[in-house]
Amino acid sequence: CNSFETVSALTGKEQPRFFKQCAEMVGPVFRLRLPFSKAPMFVAIGDVETAKEILQDPDTVKAESMYKSIAAVAGGPNIFTSEGIHWKLSRKCLSPAFMKNHLDRMHRVCKEQTEEWIQNRLEPAIQADTSFDIGEECMYLTISIICRAAFEYHIKDGEAKALMLDIAAVSHEYSVDEIQSPIHKLFSGLFSSASSADSSAAKDRIQSFAKKMLSAYRKRQKARRQSTAPPPKESLISLISKSTNYENDAHRVADIVMLLLSGQENTAYTLAWILLELARNPVELRFLRDALSGNDDDHAQQMLKDILREGMRLRPVSPGIGVRMIGKDFYLKDRAVVIPEGSLIMFPSMILTRNEVENAEEFRPSRWADHPDRSFLAFSTGKRNCVGQALALAEITWVLSRLCAKYDFEVEDEGKAEFCATLKCVGARLKAHKWNQ
Repeated sequence: CNSFETVSALTGKEQPRFFKQCAEMVGPVFRLRLPFSKAPMFVAIGDVETAKEILQDPDTVKAESMYKSIAAVAGGPNIFTSEGIHWKLSRKCLSPAFMKNHLDRMHRVCKEQTEEWIQNRLEPAIQADTSFDIGEECMYLTISIICRAAFEYHIKDGEAKALMLDIAAVSHEYSVDEIQSPIHKLFSGLFSSASSADSSAAKDRIQSFAKKMLSAYRKRQKARRQSTAPPPKESLISLISKSTNYENDAHRVADIVMLLLSGQENTAYTLAWILLELARNPVELRFLRDALSGNDDDHAQQMLKDILREGMRLRPVSPGIGVRMIGKDFYLKDRAVVIPEGSLIMFPSMILTRNEVENAEEFRPSRWADHPDRSFLAFSTGKRNCVGQALALAEITWVLSRLCAKYDFEVEDEGKAEFCATLKCVGARLKAHKWNQ
């Protein structure tokens, strides 16, 4: 396509499909041609090894100017959109919460919230013989897990529903336009502003909710100091609250907002897509159930891991790792092509997850038996890898194992795949049945 068609594709809902089509025509690494004389060089990298080399290089930085709108959603600089000292201090503060010694608490929360969801939402749907929207239900479950596991906050039903609506609003208005479509930022004069009164109000409500969780934690801490009970293990909210790395509460709230947003939709729709694929492929679901109900725990965990990786490969909910600026020249494998210093790099998931993959559009968990160490960079790599991947994996793994061990699922409505900051299964409906041994 010509350069103007490129801009249109990059700034719309067809972006993942556009990258996939480009890779099919010219290969996994290509330059994006833009119709502007002073445009920086934009390069799409869909080769995993080249992507690793760039992301792990110490001179590669996040293109911070591309993320101003999403920083506004958070209320200021934060761990996701910032570079330099602010990012380093946030990362140093938050990383301990995801270390191995804290995973037991996360697992316990995942189990308890999943059981609550099963009793209050899944079982009533089964008894009424009704279907449910798998995307919406996974969003609801994920919000409850994240709020409690990360922020020690038991979210109420009404709060969860309101937060889901607000996240959807800012996801559409901000994330698509600037995080995954950086052309909007560079050439904003050619496009109408995405900001609206609705999204602005949603942004304010999300920030207010983050402040509410921080305030609620501090009130509990005050009560705990007057108690003789042993103090609980550290969590994200405890580290954020007490860290002196933050200049003020505004910066604390900004990190809370971004941790909530970045973990919630990606985790929810990853889980939703995998359950949808298992419902479409009942043989794979039966294999997993047999493994989960057997006596070989290692085999069961390996099957669960393979299904998780295949689901994330086939339906990568995040369209890319984000935009990076390289601090030196990079050469492709044959050194015949150079990507010059200062270029802006995108890493499209639709290419990374399909390049050199046989029958890439099929859901085949067994493919991982031949490539157990292969990676598609689902959580990125290098210094800017996903800080919350331990919680995300704990969530998805436990929910899948719990549901697939006891329930069958069938597809009532396939819905449709829709890209809006994340790849969503919109309108997909499943029916669940208890498995009769």
